Amino acid sequence: MTQLALDTGVATIEARPDDDLTSIYRQIVTDVRNLDRSGYVPSPLVRDGAWHQVQIRAVGKDVVLRTRSGYYAPHAWN
Repeated sequence: MTQLALDTGVATIEARPDDDLTSIYRQIVTDVRNLDRSGYVPSPLVRDGAWHQVQIRAVGKDVVLRTRSGYYAPHAWN
């Protein structure tokens, strides 16, 4: 699950049976309320069906980024 989370840009939260889930739910709500989305269009656009790694960097000190590690390009169906 951790690898899936890293690949898709989401966070993981570990909850144990004796944890208070209220604080975990509050963190999830806070994260969802503070979401922003951005898009990425590769240049040049390659249609090779291969995996392409992407790295995103934040300029601000208080910015937390959760991004995918890359994407599979579409195939060229000529």
